[in-house]
Amino acid sequence: MISSEPHIAGYSCRRRAVAFTLIELLVAIAIISVLISILVPALSGARKSSRGVLCQTRMRSLGISMMSYASAFNSVVPLSESRNMHFAAALLPGLGEGSMTVVGDYFKYSGSHEPFSKILGRVVPMQCPDFPNKDQRLDFVVNGFSVPYTRGNDPGQPGTGPQNDGTSDKTEFASLTRMEESTSNWIYLTEAHALLPTDTPWLHDLFSSTQLPLAAYPRIASDLRHPSGINALFFDTHVESMRHQRMDVGWPHSLSERLRYFTNVPQPSAF
Repeated sequence: MISSEPHIAGYSCRRRAVAFTLIELLVAIAIISVLISILVPALSGARKSSRGVLCQTRMRSLGISMMSYASAFNSVVPLSESRNMHFAAALLPGLGEGSMTVVGDYFKYSGSHEPFSKILGRVVPMQCPDFPNKDQRLDFVVNGFSVPYTRGNDPGQPGTGPQNDGTSDKTEFASLTRMEESTSNWIYLTEAHALLPTDTPWLHDLFSSTQLPLAAYPRIASDLRHPSGINALFFDTHVESMRHQRMDVGWPHSLSERLRYFTNVPQPSAF
């Protein structure tokens, strides 16, 4: 009996030495709470950044498809005003989505583009993971400005475009050979405005200064969609993330300044 008591006493002492007091437990909980409050926003920001990168990756896929189309059609890139074909339909083969004729003639729908929109909704590269409206089937708009740009092809009204400039060849303004070294300076495709209707893919053309982010009828996004802004695919297929204020410097800047990422405007003093 006497020999076992020191062992029991020592055992009790060791148990007391490793036990947490209530204060220590509260301190530990407080530290964990602080760490969580720091880490959760950081993880949320990392997820948002990763979605922006995913958007850029999908846009690069569209750029590769655009170049594939241009290789097959004498350096003419797919724009909706060229070849009587919506640009998104023309990109389908390069995305592994079958023939561009899968939707038939774009203009045959006579005002109802719902069948076409449904097809686009199934094409993953046509979707931005951060687009505000999940019902939108085509999350990008294409640059249809003519090169060089003149007052004649910007009447300043929605629903009009390069087809009104008297050009008989609708493919003329969509040729990469006319752009020369400017392919790395001009945007081919960028992110669509959040308020574009979901059933009118024809509104995803951009060919009027009134459709810039800071203009009266914006078709380009004017929000901070990704942490660094909105993404833009250039004609040489590289992708940049930029603030919409950089893409469109807005009024009262000249038209040549506002369109510097979309086309060449001759004689800027005339505007």
